[in-house]
Amino acid sequence: MLVLKNDALLGSKLAAAGSPEQQKFEEISAKTSQTYEGVREIAHNLRPYHLDALGLRDALEFMLERVGVSSAIRFVADIDALDGLFSKEAEMNLYRIAEEAINNIIKHSGASEAKLSLKRAGRRIQLTIVDNGQGFISDPSASSGAPVRGFGLTGIAERARMLGGEEVIHFVPGQGATITITVMLREG
Repeated sequence: MLVLKNDALLGSKLAAAGSPEQQKFEEISAKTSQTYEGVREIAHNLRPYHLDALGLRDALEFMLERVGVSSAIRFVADIDALDGLFSKEAEMNLYRIAEEAINNIIKHSGASEAKLSLKRAGRRIQLTIVDNGQGFISDPSASSGAPVRGFGLTGIAERARMLGGEEVIHFVPGQGATITITVMLREG
């Protein structure tokens, strides 16, 4: 992409000033830059670089600090040192579950406080995200009073299944919500 952009810039400089060719080369260069930035963003979103640079614990804490600065919600972290216990894919899924839950809190909860904990008890790992917001809207067609599932909650459930874990959502309308993911570490 960068080579294509540079070739277009070179063509622009070699073309006669103000000519249709120069304009076309400049257009190609601009579109290539936009495409390059789009590809970079997609690549970044596939695996957050914070995971590799900081590890799971620090990446989660960094995420909470970052969203806490731009939100009126007070975020608290209680995270055990679990770096190296999970595969890269499992780390990414835990991170994405936390990220989606935090995004939901910011967008929908009306909470003033939220807490993310990631704790280990033997082989059992539990990720819990709690807020003091309005809870979820329940699905009136579900006999269990389950929350209405948008893409966020569905994504959390899918990622939990990919980890071989269990997902539990508990909420009391007007009193907040708790999302708990429990995963068992593999022996060995």
